[in-house]
This record gives sequence, C-alpha cells and structure tokens, in this order.
Amino acid sequence: MKPVFSLVLALVIVVLFVNKVSQGVIPDGAAIATQVEGTVIVFTHEAPAGRPLSANDSVAKNDRVEVQANSRLELRLPDGGQVRLSETARLTVRMLKFEKRTGYQYLQAFLHNGKLWAKASKRAMPDSSMDVTTSTGLAAGKLTVYGMDAEEDASTTINVYEGMVQAKSSAKEAPPADGTTGSLSEALPISVRALQQVS
Repeated sequence: MKPVFSLVLALVIVVLFVNKVSQGVIPDGAAIATQVEGTVIVFTHEAPAGRPLSANDSVAKNDRVEVQANSRLELRLPDGGQVRLSETARLTVRMLKFEKRTGYQYLQAFLHNGKLWAKASKRAMPDSSMDVTTSTGLAAGKLTVYGMDAEEDASTTINVYEGMVQAKSSAKEAPPADGTTGSLSEALPISVRALQQVS
C-alpha cells in the first residue's frame, strides 16, 4: 500500500508542476516574447552574433533585441506588464528584477532607436518601475502607460496615456558593451501626466 501511495503522490506533484508551467509562469528576471511579427533578432551572451527571436522565447538582462523592417515585437514582463517595439526599433535590457514573493519588479532598458510602448500591470506593486533611457533622456514610470520615441536626430519624445511619468533630459551615450550601467548627468525631472507629451 505504501509504494502505491508514494506513486500517486509523485504523479500528483508532476501534474501540478506541468499545470503550473502550462499557465505561462515566467522565470525571474526574464520577459517572454508573446508576439513576434516578421523578423526580430536577439543578441545574447550565448548568441553574440544574434539569432532569430521566436514566440515564447525569453529576453533577459544584457540581451539586445533588434526589430527588422515591417516587423513588431511584444514582450510580457514577469508581473504581467507589457512592452511593445515597432519596426526598426532596438532595445537593450540593462536590468530586469522580479521578486515572486512580493511582486516587486524593476525594468531598466536602453532604447537605441525606434518606438516603444510600455504598460504596467494592473497588479504591479506601487514601488515597481519601468525606466527607459535613450541617448538624450529618461522616462521612469510606475503604474502607467506611455510611449517613447528615440528619433534618428537623437531627439526623444514621450507620450503618457495613463498615470504619470518622471522624465529627465540629458545627453547619454549607448550602454557599454560589457552591459554595465551608466548614470544620467544630474537634471531636474519633470512630471508628464496622462495625455501630455514632452520632447
């Protein structure tokens, strides 16, 4: 009787694990590609020369994604938030922290060029944040929906659709190849509220 009970218990544990995985559990510190339209290339430590990104692939710290012409990418963050990139956009994930126990999440990314749209999860913790830097500025948002354009002339435009974003303007070079993070020079942040735009 004891071996039968042990076998049943083991099967129950396996079924619960498979069920949890099938519900789309996201590993700590990784975003999942939920939509890949066209061609998107991801550059990682394992694939420094780049490889095509497919749906359900993960994007983690120090990974760079490049969305090709006539293509789109949508990423789901660990807490359920979303980041979308338009065609010809390039983004490096500089940091992505997620604590399952508390639900705290911190995303720091560098938008080299192109258009980005970010939406915080409705269940995001109040201290969670999505910070996106370009060569000329920074947008830091909590419980918000905003768009950010890094133009070819090095200008940056921020559109806030919901909530509020703290924006800073400053000259900033692209992140170093070793993945270390730099800091923007001191500049007074401004608050950009819903339905406002700043360049």
